[in-house]
Amino acid sequence: MANENDKKPQHTPGPWTARGQVVSCSKGVVVEVESYPDETAEEHEAVRADARLIAAAPDLLAVVKKWIELRDGGPMGLTGAGEWLTRLEAAGRLALAKARGV
Repeated sequence: MANENDKKPQHTPGPWTARGQVVSCSKGVVVEVESYPDETAEEHEAVRADARLIAAAPDLLAVVKKWIELRDGGPMGLTGAGEWLTRLEAAGRLALAKARGV
């Protein structure tokens, strides 16, 4: 039975970037998060935050897949996985920062 991580993604490959409320990749626009002219500044910032979270989705998905691979015994299992786990943590932190816009 094929591993869930081995399946080809059905989504547009990353990396994705957010500029304002537009999320794009090398192939063009992935999505534009809708906003309305009568939104408050706080509501408009929430729209931009939504776009950042959407743009981080491929990165977050990659981290989750790697974590599952590690938990399932991955290339080396939990034994001797120190450096690999450190890189995974760094990738996770970068993805979260991207989602948060920092």
